[in-house]
Amino acid sequence: MGNKCVCIATAEEESDAVIEKNPKCVSTFRTDVLRGIRSIPAVEGEHWAFKASPICQADFKEMTTSMRGVQSLKRLELIRRCLNDDCVNMLGETLRATPIEMVSISHNKITDKGFEQFCSLVTDNTTLTTLICDGNNLSTASLGFLGDCLQGNHTLTQVCLSISTGGGSSDSDIQKLGVSLEGNASLLSLQLSGEFSSDKNNPIVTPTGMRTFFSKLTNNSTLTDLRLAYLCGDSQGNSAKMQGVGPAMAQCAAYILQSTSLTNLDLTGNNIGDEAAESIAGVLSQSNLVTLSLARNCLVNSLASIGRSLGKPCRITKLDLSHPFKNSIASKSGVGTNTDSITPLVKALRSHGSDQILLSSLNLSGITLNSTAPAQLCSLLESVPSLTELRHSEMAMTDGVKIGTLLQANTDRRSKKPVESTTDGPPPELKWKRESDAASPTDIKVSDDSEFVDVEFGNDDCYD
Repeated sequence: MGNKCVCIATAEEESDAVIEKNPKCVSTFRTDVLRGIRSIPAVEGEHWAFKASPICQADFKEMTTSMRGVQSLKRLELIRRCLNDDCVNMLGETLRATPIEMVSISHNKITDKGFEQFCSLVTDNTTLTTLICDGNNLSTASLGFLGDCLQGNHTLTQVCLSISTGGGSSDSDIQKLGVSLEGNASLLSLQLSGEFSSDKNNPIVTPTGMRTFFSKLTNNSTLTDLRLAYLCGDSQGNSAKMQGVGPAMAQCAAYILQSTSLTNLDLTGNNIGDEAAESIAGVLSQSNLVTLSLARNCLVNSLASIGRSLGKPCRITKLDLSHPFKNSIASKSGVGTNTDSITPLVKALRSHGSDQILLSSLNLSGITLNSTAPAQLCSLLESVPSLTELRHSEMAMTDGVKIGTLLQANTDRRSKKPVESTTDGPPPELKWKRESDAASPTDIKVSDDSEFVDVEFGNDDCYD
């Protein structure tokens, strides 16, 4: 592959990483661009050298030069290439002359300075529709830079942005983003998340900033997908500094759900307690929501309210309540999830007629089950035929087989296929996975023949 690429892996020495020039990488990139390839890295072509290599600044300059004016290239993924602020500045300039529609600059060495320059260059871009910028060294200031960009940009439809550095919160940044959304008519999906840092006791947003953000969002009529995950700093929410952030977020979300076009809402990991979760449950029947995630929050006594809300005229088809945790601030009782935690939810769902519930996917991973829980879940699947995907991280194989058979039966009913009796094991279409309670939200491992399994039906949404 030409000269060897060297990138120091340790976080402490990352800023001193040395990447040598790689002629093979540059030539491969240029060849793919000139022959009219639409996506880099691509499935076809000799993209392997480019796909596997960090890129030095000199090489990246040559690459961006070769891209200028090329009409065929539409998707560009620059993930884990050790790109710095100067590199993304070059990229921003190139995008002005190249009709690329999707760019991912995730997991590089981009700081606030580089992201600010990039956003200013993208403001008047008329072809870029998707921007993904996760895993860089960005602070809350990046929210303000994104807000400035969205004030003038009218083509971006999907933005993913994560904040990784500590240093506390700034209301002005989240407020500026809210103001931009108030007048923006193109953005359909906004996904914001915080990443764990050494400064876990500082929330990324404050209750005041969150309320202002949502107050501006009430005037937006195009945003359908909103993710605000891990914005409290400490995912367990044990610091008093995080006390009001999650509840304020949930209560504001409940307010806007009655008047906005949101169909997908993800509030994972924000220290949301029972009272705040119930405020969302109370307006589900008045909202357009199809999917809702309250994963990794402090849900103890609110599951029954959520279950009852699904029995009303409601559009929810996918619900994630996985991995709740104990917290003395979010829950007045100070008690975390227990062995009876799914019982109120199951009873509430079973109390409604099967034709009233549209729920097709339910994630209960990380919730402890007692001995009667498998039987309750089987009864739930019989009562709610729309349910075709059920996840749980603690399930004995024999119980998993029963639940898997019922899931398949529900799936066959929805597709109007004849239901076949299965006694020798789970249907071949089922996918078995096990998820550790301590795993991160994206850490899902395929199981072996272990005693406990997680039954999964269907596919997760992802970027193609």
